[in-house]
Amino acid sequence: MKVPTTSPRLEGRLKYFGVEPPPWMPLHDRVFVVMVGSKDEEDGMDVEMPDGTKKKVHFAGQTKDVMAAQKGLIVAAGAAGWEQLYSMGIGLGDLVVCNRLSRWEKAYTVNGKVYAALICRAGDVTAGVDLYDHFQEGDLWYEMDRATGKVTLCDREITRDRNDPEFVDDGTV
Repeated sequence: MKVPTTSPRLEGRLKYFGVEPPPWMPLHDRVFVVMVGSKDEEDGMDVEMPDGTKKKVHFAGQTKDVMAAQKGLIVAAGAAGWEQLYSMGIGLGDLVVCNRLSRWEKAYTVNGKVYAALICRAGDVTAGVDLYDHFQEGDLWYEMDRATGKVTLCDREITRDRNDPEFVDDGTV
């Protein structure tokens, strides 16, 4: 099966957020996540005050970007990254949350406009916004083999086995 380098979901979200993917491809388990900021989030948050009243607290965009976990769009993945993301139910164009302050961030320019991409390992993707929606809608679920305890991510079409390596007696993979 040929693995695509783009998807209708990715194209639609790139257009929606007004971003371009980086002009390079990741290797091995690296994943490129383009930061999308807070375009689709509320402007503030409700806070209950000591006297019982509620007020809306607003944060500057820069404060939200610095203090929040890094939310972005999966735009590319290396071969091992693809395997790991797919086994977790995540694909191109999915909105994800990465470890806060991921170590590698690279600025790049496309058509004179500057963007930033996180260059992280697939394991640094800690949550999936779309993944949550798929679980809520019943499109994805976990199943456990009672005999082995192995947990598998399942969907309506196929079973997505985890990509844990099989170890043999001599210690090789």
